[in-house]
Amino acid sequence: MSTTRTIAVSGASEHDVARISALLDRHRSKLSSSWRSAGVADADLLLVDIESMYGQMDWLRARARGRLVIAYTSAEQPLEPEFSLRKPVVSGDLVQLLNRISAGMANGNAEASRAMQPANAETYETASNAESFIEAPAPKQETHFAVAPTAIEAAPGSMPVEPDIFFVDELMRVLDASSGPVRLVCEGLPSIIIEPARQRWYAGVGLKALTGWSKHPLRREQLIRLDADEFAKAVEILPAQPYSRLIWLAHLARWEGQLDPGLPSDARYRLTRWPQVEREFPKHFRIATAMMSGIGTIDEIAAQSKAGAGDVVDFINAYNALGYVECEVALPVTSPNDRSGLLDRVRKSLRNSALQPTGR
Repeated sequence: MSTTRTIAVSGASEHDVARISALLDRHRSKLSSSWRSAGVADADLLLVDIESMYGQMDWLRARARGRLVIAYTSAEQPLEPEFSLRKPVVSGDLVQLLNRISAGMANGNAEASRAMQPANAETYETASNAESFIEAPAPKQETHFAVAPTAIEAAPGSMPVEPDIFFVDELMRVLDASSGPVRLVCEGLPSIIIEPARQRWYAGVGLKALTGWSKHPLRREQLIRLDADEFAKAVEILPAQPYSRLIWLAHLARWEGQLDPGLPSDARYRLTRWPQVEREFPKHFRIATAMMSGIGTIDEIAAQSKAGAGDVVDFINAYNALGYVECEVALPVTSPNDRSGLLDRVRKSLRNSALQPTGR
C-alpha cells in the first residue's frame, strides 16, 4: 500500500489549483505515493506560484524554514530547476516530480534526487488539447509560418494571404464572426486561440508569457483555421479570456516605456474608474491607487506610487486603450483676459480621454 503524503498549493489561480487536483486524481495509479490536499501550515509539500503577489516571499520563507517547496513558474530557466514545475502544468511532469520527491522523502534526502526537465508549451498543447488528462496518440502536425517582409504563399488549410500587416490587438478588425475560430502560431511563442464570434481568446500560459505577441507583426497566414471538433478539444480545459485583456496586454508591452502615439509626454493623467489589476503585475495596484487619488504627470505618478516612470507609461498605454484614462494637456493662456487656453485644454482633454490608439 502506498504511503499517503500531503500537498498544498499557494498563490496559484483557481484554474491551476483545480487542474492540479484533477491531475492528481486521474493519475493516481502512476504515483508512487498517494497525494491528498492539506492546509499550507501542515502539508508535507508546498507548491507556490512564485509569480503571484506574495509568491517569492512565501517561497523564500518556506525554504528558510526547511520545508519542501516547489516553485510554480512560467520561466524557461527557473531559479531552482530541481524543485520547479513549469506553467502550465502537464500530467507527465507533475507525476515525474512527485515520484522523485516521494523517493527522496523515503530515503530522507529529496535534495539528492535527479533534476526534472521542465515542460514546454508544445508538450502542454499535446496533453491538454488532445488527451483531456488522459494519454492519447500524438496530434497531427501544424505548420508554423515565419513573418516575411513580402507576401508569401499560404499553406493548405491556412487563411488567404493579404499584404496588410497587423498586430494581435487588431484581430477584430481583421476577423469577423464568420471567420470561425483560429489558432495564432509563431515559432518561439505560445499559441493563442481566437474565437471571433464571442470575442474571446484562450491560451495555456499566463499574460506575461504572451508579451512577445505584442510586438510581433502578423499576416493572415499565421492564423490556422480550426473546425468545430478541433476547437472544442483545444479549449476543453482552457479558461475563456475576454478580448479586452489581449488589447490591454498589447498596449502594455509594445512600446516598452514609450507612450502610445497620440499621448503627450507632458500631459497630466488620471484614471476615471478603478480597473481590474492583473495579479502578474503587482506594481499596477500602486500606480492605479496614485492615479485614482488625483491627476498628475508621469513623474508625479511614479513618485507617488514608487514605481518607475516606464512602468507608469506602460500602465497608461494599457488602460487608455480600454478607455480608463483621462488626459489633460496644459496650454498657456496668452493674456489675463484670454480664456482660449483653458477651452483648448478642456477640448483636448475630452479628445484624449476617448482616444483609442491602434499601436501601429
